[in-house]
Amino acid sequence: MNLCSQSQSPLTRTPASCTPIEEAQGLAARQNTKSSSFAGTADDIDNYDPHDYVSSHYSKVRIAHAVVMSTVWLIILPMGGIIPRVMRDSRFVWVHAVMQMIGFWLNVGAAGMGIWMAKEIDQV
Repeated sequence: MNLCSQSQSPLTRTPASCTPIEEAQGLAARQNTKSSSFAGTADDIDNYDPHDYVSSHYSKVRIAHAVVMSTVWLIILPMGGIIPRVMRDSRFVWVHAVMQMIGFWLNVGAAGMGIWMAKEIDQV
């Protein structure tokens, strides 16, 4: 009978008299029996979506992030630059400043949403 299978070291949870190869084989066997949040066949890997495992608010934040960023970069910031050029009046410099500040702070908020989403995905 093999001594490797009879006794175990209490600190390492590996058999006390195992060779390194037997120890590695035991470690591999224990790793294969661990449960995971995603364990399946090769076909399941094609269907894996990390969004299935994130917060329920993720999809709402993703939509809000897309809408706010699109609005800022396609409407607010360009309009803040175009209005003073078209109007050619010193009063519209304030319109430029206000629109650019609104665009900046909305951009910061949407970037925060993007960072939150990245952290949610990273927890998977």
